Amino acid sequence: MSLLSIRDLQVTFTTPTGPLNAVDGVNLDVASGEIVALVGQSGSGKSVIAMATLGLLPANAAVRGQMYFDDRDLGDLGPAEMRQLRGAGIGLIPQNPGASLTPVLSVEMQMRETLRRHGRPASNGGPLLAQMGLPASEGRRRRYPFELSGGMKQRALAALGVAGRPKLLIADEPTKGLDARLRAQIVETLASARQQDDMSMLVVTHDLDVAFALADRVIVLRDGRIVEQGPPGALATNPRDPYTRALVAAQPSRMPIHSAMPPATPPILSAQAASRRMKSGGLFGRPVTAVANASLTLARGETLGLTGPSGCGKSTLARLLLGLLRPDEGQIIQALDGPLFRNVQLLSQHPETAFDPRWRLERSVIEPFAIHHLGSPEAARAAALPLLDALDLSPDLLKRFPRQVSGGQLQRLALVRALLVDPKVLILDEPTSMLDVLTQSQVMHAIKELQDTHALACLFISHDLDLAAAFSHRIAVMDAGQIVETAPSGQVRLAPQSDAARRLTEAFDAGRAHVA
Repeated sequence: MSLLSIRDLQVTFTTPTGPLNAVDGVNLDVASGEIVALVGQSGSGKSVIAMATLGLLPANAAVRGQMYFDDRDLGDLGPAEMRQLRGAGIGLIPQNPGASLTPVLSVEMQMRETLRRHGRPASNGGPLLAQMGLPASEGRRRRYPFELSGGMKQRALAALGVAGRPKLLIADEPTKGLDARLRAQIVETLASARQQDDMSMLVVTHDLDVAFALADRVIVLRDGRIVEQGPPGALATNPRDPYTRALVAAQPSRMPIHSAMPPATPPILSAQAASRRMKSGGLFGRPVTAVANASLTLARGETLGLTGPSGCGKSTLARLLLGLLRPDEGQIIQALDGPLFRNVQLLSQHPETAFDPRWRLERSVIEPFAIHHLGSPEAARAAALPLLDALDLSPDLLKRFPRQVSGGQLQRLALVRALLVDPKVLILDEPTSMLDVLTQSQVMHAIKELQDTHALACLFISHDLDLAAAFSHRIAVMDAGQIVETAPSGQVRLAPQSDAARRLTEAFDAGRAHVA
């Protein structure tokens, strides 16, 4: 018998350019104790289905069809009843850790509050956080969300989602932004929660490896419709639909390693023995070394991959290079003509926090053009059109608000905004963590073409060693705040020299094998 049953679900959004059919006649069931994964490209309707089930769609969404949970018609429930249902009945691991964690409470305090709300002992929080890779020994539980890396925040959200022991857990990109070891760890924890509590799950993910490892059944969506579904083994080895075959073929593990040498030009941006300490645990917390004596160079036209485990200091080093933080020791050297904040642009791993929710996307996208006095709004729109086309984005998206587009579309719009001012350096902080493999490949090839045309230098921060090796001339490996190895991509991926780099590649391969 189905715990969740959805029949002929149709979701249409009212937009300035007319109605948008995000979900078109979807039927799906999730049985008691079953794990179902939804996969497909950005904008295919995966998260819309999840949010419709929870009654969390925005006011401009029109929902038709029937949704039943535990023999209750969700369409008949009022706001108060839906709020009561969420958490213990239907739990959620959202895909936006920056906006989903309470900024004034530590992770530990938020876990206690979640357990209290569901009538569970506070002592249960410690083991659950440890399972998600947040052990008490490292003091990360006492930190506030702004003190955590993106991967740490994602793990905290996963722990909070499981804490209420819901009958159905909706996990929206639960492994986004995590290295392979932690991704495998969360897959294990979710599988264990299913076994211990007979918990059903609806997993929304771009990571086919995670879907194939965790789910009993995988549903492939395209343009709001189901194109194929079945057991993960069958879809992984013998997909019937051409779209599914394309998704499987676009996995980074099937891409060739970048073999070209980096351009023989002087560095335009470098860190020399840079260190940075950050406070942990609030106002009276102790300083923690986030970056320690790190050195790297980036040349015009070069892509340098930067990889390492979650929380090793990659994003902090990027903020030092951007000038958003100052090093406590060492120095950041740039050989750029013009203002640093125009010449060095950032593509954040959480684009939803980089757009003003009150503004239509066009205003946010073209704003840097005006800030740097590059021309009129009309000129900015004209300059944006070829970038939108290169990234397979409709100009009509600019008329919407951030909440009205998918996470993958928002990430690509953030890239358009960064490129609009013609920077010399692009810092890509997990730029593909919200993208399906097809869009991921498209975006990275578009960046490569722009790099070749404009001699753009790219620092590509990623947990995915295969992806970094496919698009980087060199890879720098970071561990515990230090750069432990920098070498051509093929060497780091296939024959790492340092112990830390070997541990990283072994963990990546083991994690891939675990979820493959």
